Amino acid sequence: MEKTMIKNAKAKGIRAERRTMKHLESLGWHCIRSAASRSPFDILAFHRDFGFLFVQVKVNRGFLDVEREIFERFEVPKGSVKQLWIWRDRQREPRIINF
Repeated sequence: MEKTMIKNAKAKGIRAERRTMKHLESLGWHCIRSAASRSPFDILAFHRDFGFLFVQVKVNRGFLDVEREIFERFEVPKGSVKQLWIWRDRQREPRIINF
């Protein structure tokens, strides 16, 4: 049963990442998903007018303390934006937090 729960949580996370990419792409962003990269970011997006966007996607929760610390300390190129997207069950839009 525990393996099933882990697989379901992982699948839910992947669906949220794909949903995030679809949303960004509809707004003109070009997206790359960093699957299993151990990076603090799930998605790297580029828009020719807005530059780079580094996104961490969560489902039904925010950061754990250690995740937040790593995310905040990670340096991105000047002019880039770091965001946390939190998708809640049965909500149409995510909560987006800029860092």
